[in-house]
Amino acid sequence: MITTDISETAISKLNRLAGDLGVNIASGVARVEDFRPPACLDVFIAHCVLHFTERGVWKPLVTALMNRTRPGARRRSG
Repeated sequence: MITTDISETAISKLNRLAGDLGVNIASGVARVEDFRPPACLDVFIAHCVLHFTERGVWKPLVTALMNRTRPGARRRSG
Protein backbone atom coordinates (compact mmCIF):
# COMPACT_ATOMS: atom_id res chain seq x y z
CA MET A 1 0.00 0.00 0.00
CA ILE A 2 1.30 3.44 -0.90
CA THR A 3 -0.05 6.42 1.01
CA THR A 4 0.63 10.14 1.00
CA ASP A 5 -0.67 13.10 2.93
CA ILE A 6 0.36 16.72 3.21
CA SER A 7 0.40 16.40 7.02
CA GLU A 8 3.49 14.99 8.73
CA THR A 9 1.32 14.39 11.81
CA ALA A 10 -1.18 12.33 9.79
CA ILE A 11 1.58 10.21 8.22
CA SER A 12 3.21 9.67 11.60
CA LYS A 13 -0.08 8.49 13.09
CA LEU A 14 -0.76 6.28 10.07
CA ASN A 15 2.67 4.64 10.39
CA ARG A 16 2.12 4.05 14.10
CA LEU A 17 -1.33 2.50 13.56
CA ALA A 18 -0.12 0.37 10.64
CA GLY A 19 2.76 -0.87 12.78
CA ASP A 20 0.41 -1.70 15.64
CA LEU A 21 -1.76 -3.72 13.24
CA GLY A 22 1.13 -5.35 11.39
CA VAL A 23 0.15 -3.71 8.09
CA ASN A 24 2.96 -3.09 5.61
CA ILE A 25 2.73 0.35 3.97
CA ALA A 26 4.93 2.81 2.13
CA SER A 27 4.06 6.34 3.18
CA GLY A 28 5.31 9.84 2.76
CA VAL A 29 4.49 13.49 3.03
CA ALA A 30 3.53 15.00 -0.32
CA ARG A 31 1.22 17.55 -1.85
CA VAL A 32 -1.33 16.16 -4.30
CA GLU A 33 0.29 18.32 -6.99
CA ASP A 34 3.56 16.42 -6.48
CA PHE A 35 2.13 12.88 -6.24
CA ARG A 36 3.39 10.48 -8.91
CA PRO A 37 1.31 7.31 -9.06
CA PRO A 38 2.97 3.90 -9.41
CA ALA A 39 2.87 2.06 -12.73
CA CYS A 40 0.08 -0.32 -11.72
CA LEU A 41 -2.71 -0.11 -9.14
CA ASP A 42 -5.37 -2.40 -7.76
CA VAL A 43 -7.34 0.47 -6.24
CA PHE A 44 -6.88 4.13 -5.48
CA ILE A 45 -8.64 6.32 -2.97
CA ALA A 46 -8.47 10.11 -2.96
CA HIS A 47 -10.43 10.98 0.15
CA CYS A 48 -11.06 14.66 0.99
CA VAL A 49 -8.34 15.95 -1.31
CA LEU A 50 -9.38 16.56 -4.91
CA HIS A 51 -11.84 19.34 -4.13
CA PHE A 52 -8.93 21.37 -2.70
CA THR A 53 -7.08 21.36 -6.03
CA GLU A 54 -7.63 23.06 -9.36
CA ARG A 55 -9.18 21.07 -12.20
CA GLY A 56 -5.87 21.30 -14.07
CA VAL A 57 -4.27 19.31 -11.22
CA TRP A 58 -6.87 16.71 -10.30
CA LYS A 59 -8.20 15.86 -13.76
CA PRO A 60 -4.86 14.61 -15.21
CA LEU A 61 -4.08 12.83 -11.94
CA VAL A 62 -7.39 10.96 -11.91
CA THR A 63 -6.94 10.07 -15.59
CA ALA A 64 -3.45 8.69 -14.87
CA LEU A 65 -4.74 6.73 -11.88
CA MET A 66 -7.58 5.23 -13.89
CA ASN A 67 -5.22 4.32 -16.76
CA ARG A 68 -2.86 2.59 -14.31
CA THR A 69 -5.57 0.53 -12.62
CA ARG A 70 -5.11 -3.16 -13.39
CA PRO A 71 -7.33 -4.72 -16.08
CA GLY A 72 -10.46 -6.16 -14.53
CA ALA A 73 -10.41 -3.73 -11.61
CA ARG A 74 -13.41 -1.53 -11.20
CA ARG A 75 -12.88 1.87 -12.80
CA ARG A 76 -15.20 4.70 -11.94
CA SER A 77 -15.00 8.43 -12.16
CA GLY A 78 -17.50 11.05 -11.30
